[in-house]
Amino acid sequence: MTHTGLRTVRVAAIHELVIDEIRRAVEMWVYRPGDLLPSERDMAEAMGVSRNTVRTATAILESEGFLSVRRGRAGGYRVEDPALADDRGEEIRRRPQEVQRVWDYRIAVDVGAARLAAEHRTAADLRELRRLLQELAPAYRVYEREKSLDNARKVQALDSQFHVAIARSTSNDFIVDAVLDARRRLWVAYSSYLTRLDPDSEHRRVGIVDALRRRDADLAEQLMREHLTAGRGQFERWLASSDEPPA
Repeated sequence: MTHTGLRTVRVAAIHELVIDEIRRAVEMWVYRPGDLLPSERDMAEAMGVSRNTVRTATAILESEGFLSVRRGRAGGYRVEDPALADDRGEEIRRRPQEVQRVWDYRIAVDVGAARLAAEHRTAADLRELRRLLQELAPAYRVYEREKSLDNARKVQALDSQFHVAIARSTSNDFIVDAVLDARRRLWVAYSSYLTRLDPDSEHRRVGIVDALRRRDADLAEQLMREHLTAGRGQFERWLASSDEPPA
């Protein structure tokens, strides 16, 4: 066999791509445990595939325990809790260097996205970011009253939308894909300490949006770096502690 340095190329089946897209939506908290996914028809139209392909993908996800199926008039595909096993905290602590590399990746892409967003954002982009800020504020107040996993997930779902909205403000699909990928890679780590949200994150988000409004790319970059560095510091403190992840 000739050694070319090239690897075998594998073409993914369409249903595998559908599985990845459904997982991505759940892992980004677009759909939370207990939520029903859209109908087969709506998912097929949204992803540009056949209903049979969606049916194949959801059947595999059901067999893995990722989805359950409700029969009847009000039925559909229900998202099951994707939380990791009880030893997930210890597993993460055994591979801290990998998690740190993902943090480096996330900071690099989100900080770059904030800078580009300040240069390219539109009035519509600002309206969307302000809408998300208005939803985040009461969601965080509910979380502060009861630091439950469900309330934390609601905040994180909105936070994911906030960061993706900044990425979309760059008008660059590659940046959007990178931000989504970085957040998805951190999802496993986040899910282990999710009830420990940063109490100062709200005012940092407000500052970032104001910097985008003023088209101040330097300030947007600085504030985004501070925002993510604070989150990373909180995560590292949990990583170094003996606290158990939430059940």
